[in-house]
Amino acid sequence: MGLLNAASWLKGTIDGWLDTIESLDPSKNLKGVGKVAGTLNKFNPLHHLTKTHDGEKYQDLRPSEVFEDVLVDARFRPGAPVGTVEVEVICAGGWTSVGVGDAFSAEDCYALVVLDGGVGITSIKDNAKVPAWSADERRAFRFRIVDPAATLYVAIFDDDPNPLQSDDPIGRCAVGLRSLAPNAAYDAWFPLVFAATEGEALANAGRALVADEPLATAATNAAGKHTQKDSRGAVRLRVKVTWDDGGMTMAKSALTDLLGEAKPQYVTFPATKGGKALRENVRFAMYGEGACPHDAVNEPFSIGRVSDHAHELVDVLLGAVSGLKDRIVALVMYRNPVRSLVALVAWLTSVSNGARAVAWLWLIAALDLRDTLAGVREDDKAKQGHNIVPRVARPQFPMLAWAKAIATGTKAVQHPTSDEEFQAAKKSARGDAESVAIELMLEEWRASGKVKVVEEEDEEEDVVDEDDYKSKKPMKRFRSIHILKPFLEPVQRLLLGLLLPLRALNALATGRADPVATATLAAACLAIGLGTMFYAHFIHSYVMWLLGWFFTILLYIIGVALFGPQNYFLVKAHVKKKRERQRLRALAGFDPNGHAALQIQDFYRKYTKKLKNLAAEAKKRAHDEKLAEKNRIAEEAKAKAEQEKLFQEAQARRAAVAKADRAHLQALHARQEDKALGPIKAKKNSHALSRHTVKYLRISEDNRTFIYEDPPNKGGFGSHESKSVHLKNVTSVAPYDASKPQMLKFKAGHKEYEFNCESQHERTLLALGLRAATARLAKHPSMVGKGGLLRLAVPAKPLGFLNAALTERNVAFPEPFRSRILPESKELVAQEESTRGATGAPPAPDAGDASPAGTPCTCEVA
Repeated sequence: MGLLNAASWLKGTIDGWLDTIESLDPSKNLKGVGKVAGTLNKFNPLHHLTKTHDGEKYQDLRPSEVFEDVLVDARFRPGAPVGTVEVEVICAGGWTSVGVGDAFSAEDCYALVVLDGGVGITSIKDNAKVPAWSADERRAFRFRIVDPAATLYVAIFDDDPNPLQSDDPIGRCAVGLRSLAPNAAYDAWFPLVFAATEGEALANAGRALVADEPLATAATNAAGKHTQKDSRGAVRLRVKVTWDDGGMTMAKSALTDLLGEAKPQYVTFPATKGGKALRENVRFAMYGEGACPHDAVNEPFSIGRVSDHAHELVDVLLGAVSGLKDRIVALVMYRNPVRSLVALVAWLTSVSNGARAVAWLWLIAALDLRDTLAGVREDDKAKQGHNIVPRVARPQFPMLAWAKAIATGTKAVQHPTSDEEFQAAKKSARGDAESVAIELMLEEWRASGKVKVVEEEDEEEDVVDEDDYKSKKPMKRFRSIHILKPFLEPVQRLLLGLLLPLRALNALATGRADPVATATLAAACLAIGLGTMFYAHFIHSYVMWLLGWFFTILLYIIGVALFGPQNYFLVKAHVKKKRERQRLRALAGFDPNGHAALQIQDFYRKYTKKLKNLAAEAKKRAHDEKLAEKNRIAEEAKAKAEQEKLFQEAQARRAAVAKADRAHLQALHARQEDKALGPIKAKKNSHALSRHTVKYLRISEDNRTFIYEDPPNKGGFGSHESKSVHLKNVTSVAPYDASKPQMLKFKAGHKEYEFNCESQHERTLLALGLRAATARLAKHPSMVGKGGLLRLAVPAKPLGFLNAALTERNVAFPEPFRSRILPESKELVAQEESTRGATGAPPAPDAGDASPAGTPCTCEVA
């Protein structure tokens, strides 16, 4: 209770100080903008005529008919794929209406999916407060991943048809691939955030209170206006991660990243207007509202953010102290008898040998991390028999599964979520949400200085406190007219800079956000503890005995040196030498030429000293030259080894690119030879008077010529046209442009060719085939296809081996009260919405009459 009272007092002090400063904020004059927009919407004459798409009642839970294969060119992301990730965006909703959407209509939503350098975009749902994508729409993506520690980013945007304005972001989430169980299919809701504020965190924690409310009004109705006023909603995803080797590479990835050298990764975009807009949207999905690769703590300034960062820092520090206290209390109260007995043995064995205490600390830390990965709860609920932790609420990769994967790569069998777990998750989530609601209410009462809520405050509670940063679009630079910005902005940046590594360490200790890294840390603690215990039991006594004898002998030597009889003879010799020197000086007094003997002695002494100094300098110079030669040889050897390493990496990269090029050309020729599908058709961008713009496209069998020709049955004016472009003249092939997904563009000399293909899959095959064939013929193959590109660096891994999602304030986890692990089958079984009992969803297809998945299309990303 002392810690809780101290935390409450500290938070109250910070809030009081910041409220005093906030009274000087000139942006407070803009607080009523959100409510005015809502009022104008009520009087909008077109409001009732505008059809709003409410997809909550009609969520299509059937398997997606088409999966877009998001391909990343091997020239921009070298490395062999290690796994496959399938992502389906089913539905989204539940966000507040303040600062979201247009003033007179609902949002035109689409989802942006970013993973390991690949980007996928769903179709746009017009006027959708709760957008839902059907099985035949563009909602499913398949990624081949190279980095096992990659992070899945999903962002929801409100499409703006005005070309002069950018799309408005609604929310985003970051899901680490290592936080998901291998080979398990999830049907889960992930919470969205926008500014990562304390209000958004409380809204996500209290969403279980409005689980039975419609998503369109869950954040604005009477039940959710207290806890959901800052909500950014949630997105429903169907995710499955499959590792080629069963998860061995993934299990070793944390140790590999820690010992290896970190290499920057990039997402590339075409240097067009649409590419720049897409890069800004991807930047928001990966970094948040204002951060960027060059400045991780860049964000809009506001007093509210300073308060949020201060509260979070206090919570993290006091949470660590409180967690340590709770751990000690749990050991004392014997909530886990085995752990308490281990602590007793550790104490008793450390009394006689203090070195064992260090070993026991490492071993107990390893056991605690192991319990964390197992999802063990040792709180007061364990006494009451409520120790049921839902499967989706626990770390998805336990210690034993990690050990099996790192040793043999055996695929673990994932069990679907049972009804008992689901009901326990709903009960637990609702209890936690009620605690959050009570805490939020108490915080509001403390801030207002009142004990109870009076009726006059209802009107004020309807007005959402809209801070200035919530109405701003995600930009790398933000402007503020706040008079205290020069003084408080460095404090805000300092607090956020301190929080980023603390968030990563806190998430590492919990184990749920990155169980692979936590398991690796637990194994390291176990190895260090066993090694220390071996030293303490077998070696420490001998080391102490040797140290004791060493210090004893050293003391004897010091005593003899200070008080030994040799000092008598040393003093006698010194006195004799001094008297001889005095005698020589006395004899020099009889020299008639004036102290010649003394001068000779002084000269000889000084010359001898000078010779010794010259000899020492020469020796030092020779040593320095020898050391410099040795360092030069070492530097040359190091440079040669580095050059050899770079050469080997370049050779491996060229081999990977050549292998990918062969696969791309084989796929293209297989498509060209497919008689059932016919030739590849596209419309060539030509002059306005041309009527016959449909062309047949192909690459010759020798991969040297690109041919486009008219159909054989061409009619009308003009003869049959067949033209070719020699691929050695091609200088660049434009990358994938999300605004024109079917457009194929390339340059040959000074001429630019544009073809609008009938399907995105055929456009991808042609683009990859053109790059592969051109790279073989061009004089500078490294420059082929790279002209006119924009790059955006992927967020770096915290501490060099953790998942990038760990720096998020709220790492996206499946909401356990409405998320499940699906049964393992070839067709994903559509399950009924248990949290609300939605009535409009289509029934689950039977295994016998399930429609097969259509031909997968590809989405090539540079």
